[in-house]
Amino acid sequence: MGNPIKAERDAVLFLVDCSSSMFRKIESAEMDAEATPGSYLSPFTRAIQCALSFYQEKVVTSDKDLVSLLLYNTRKKLNLYEFQGVYVFHEFDCPGAARVQELQVLSRAGSGDVNVHKEFSEHIGHGAPRAVLLSEAFWAAQHMFHNLRSRAIGFRRVFLFTDCDDPCAGIPMERERCFARMKDLHDAGVALEVFAHGADVVSSAVGGGGGSSTVGAGSLGHSSSAPTSHPGAPASTSHPLHHSTAGGATFVASPTGSGPHPHDVPSIGSSHGGAPAGPLLATTTAAVAALGTKPLTLGGDFFVRGKFWDPLVAAPVASKLGGSSGGGLSGSFDVSPDDVEYCGAVHVSACLTSFDTMVSDVKIRTNPQRSAGSAELRVGFGAAVPRVIVNIYTPILKCPKPKFTWLDGTTNTGVTSETRLLSKATGAPVAPAELRFSTSVAGEELLFSKDETIEMKKICSSNGGVRGFTILGFKKSEHAIRFKYNVARSGFLHCTTQKGGGQGALKFFVQLHRTLSTQNKVAIAEFVSRDNVAPRLVALLPSKLLHDHPMMDSVTGLGFHLIQIPYADDVRSFHPRKQPAEAQPTDDQITKAKRVIRKLQVEYDVNAIANPALQRQYKILQQLALIDPAPVQVDDLTLPDVEGMAKIAPTLQEFTTAVLPPSYSADMICPQPKAAKPPPSATEMAAIDFDDLESKGTLTSLTMPYLQQYLKLLKEDVQGAKLKHELVARVAEVVRKRRTVKREREEE
Repeated sequence: MGNPIKAERDAVLFLVDCSSSMFRKIESAEMDAEATPGSYLSPFTRAIQCALSFYQEKVVTSDKDLVSLLLYNTRKKLNLYEFQGVYVFHEFDCPGAARVQELQVLSRAGSGDVNVHKEFSEHIGHGAPRAVLLSEAFWAAQHMFHNLRSRAIGFRRVFLFTDCDDPCAGIPMERERCFARMKDLHDAGVALEVFAHGADVVSSAVGGGGGSSTVGAGSLGHSSSAPTSHPGAPASTSHPLHHSTAGGATFVASPTGSGPHPHDVPSIGSSHGGAPAGPLLATTTAAVAALGTKPLTLGGDFFVRGKFWDPLVAAPVASKLGGSSGGGLSGSFDVSPDDVEYCGAVHVSACLTSFDTMVSDVKIRTNPQRSAGSAELRVGFGAAVPRVIVNIYTPILKCPKPKFTWLDGTTNTGVTSETRLLSKATGAPVAPAELRFSTSVAGEELLFSKDETIEMKKICSSNGGVRGFTILGFKKSEHAIRFKYNVARSGFLHCTTQKGGGQGALKFFVQLHRTLSTQNKVAIAEFVSRDNVAPRLVALLPSKLLHDHPMMDSVTGLGFHLIQIPYADDVRSFHPRKQPAEAQPTDDQITKAKRVIRKLQVEYDVNAIANPALQRQYKILQQLALIDPAPVQVDDLTLPDVEGMAKIAPTLQEFTTAVLPPSYSADMICPQPKAAKPPPSATEMAAIDFDDLESKGTLTSLTMPYLQQYLKLLKEDVQGAKLKHELVARVAEVVRKRRTVKREREEE
């Protein structure tokens, strides 16, 4: 829709901590059923398993994306830059069977396999505590991304796995170097996702067991799991457009107790020494006191994200907003939303319980989020109307089976197909300008040229077929949005300032959203997705506000739901039939129906049931790519629970007896479909003289199965014949050709 986004390659670097604490046994973790006896789980094993899952997904879903694995805090070094404690296990390349097998072996180094761990210790090893600098690992990652030198790579990401909440150990110089390296990575378009092993101390203090902190467009260090405001937040924080001033914008805080918002802009809240500052220190101290232990800095069970990682991820945004690396944000800034870009996130998973959340977090990041296209949003017509550039997102899209490619048998490379249009009468090529489109009107065939069809589509559009959204007016939501008006899947519009928009466009978009939300109205617009496409009527429904007052919500999260609405021609009148009086159910029947419904309740979750056909095909492709001989097994969660239904069979029988008469027979009312007849046998085909029937012109007396079987036995192509007269013409052509060949042989 709109201007399509070009497919871009993805480059992901896994940065895994190899300190000795990452290899410790997780006491309360449950092993898989097929695990080797005596093996155990460790943070390192789970980190490699996350990478392994990512590799396997990429093997099936993409053959162009690049993945790399870099180990740090190692005793040996293996890198082109001679950095101590940095081991490049995999350079950037497309994942394949060999790399997957290497990761499978590497994951056993931290699961109690003595032989594998011994080999790991000899060739890689663990670095001494505080002997390896994290800044050098970042520097190596920056060089690896720089050496790609490919413009086609649109997404660069680093997935870092660690259990250390303060790798700098309070050393100011190392902290400054890490912040500088993070800013360099951000300037190169690299986002950092930190997956931490441990119990989140701040979240645990308020009853949570883990959480994530995202830094992006207007969000610095937000903790999604904590119901209080972010630790270290100043007394007044918010997005620039929440409260305008003459000198720019002021960060206005949410009221106490309202909870954090995904787009609030709190303070970085750390000092150079690495200790949490202000409220974060108090919150951490209270959390530790409540838990009855002290947070361990190296390899501990608790993880204080605000010590180092939250400020690190937010450092590029802090520098653009005027703060220093490692310092806090306060005061007023004149900030453009263009400067507040996505930097990364911090995810903390409680490694004492389960790593399923972490594996899921990595898996859903296999493919980076991207918009389906962009378009222009305008109000009314004319040159002076307000115009906004918006990105279009598709929340739900049917996942099709992957397309196959024909390969050349000699070179094993993809075969490119070419299509040429030839005249049936002369065999000469047909130019595109000579093609005509036809439609039948009152029994007469009308022909149109391609230019005429384009002109008709432009005439149908109110703005001459200009791409984008043209707002025609506004209407109450309850009158415009109805369930029965749903004719196509919905989308979502989000304002962008990166493609020709600016502060003025963003302010107009925000004001339009807030006004429609306050008045409970939607915008009715005409949408032209691309050139030469007929326009559609759409309703732009403002997204739901998270606060009672519109000014409390951040501007970066505002958008419009794109809902296609029907034309008058699309609506069909429906007159329900009158039911006879005896069709009304009795109270006893209603009571028994309620029992059935009550006992058949299921906890349906759209994210819990995968398409079994897709899963089977993906597993087969993965098996072929990884040369895995194991049989493919797929759990089909769409099948009914036969055992569960058998338990309520008496209840179902009571309902059936109460509602249906004794003479009722489902097979009589809805008989089973008849089995397909087998094709004519060779004996039946031999008894038919096709040559004689063609001479008399009576081939039409045969049914289609006989005509199709005749061509099949002679291994002749039907040449696209679907209707009977087309099939008769094809059979007659084959009969005449065989007659000619037979005559020529007799003459010889």
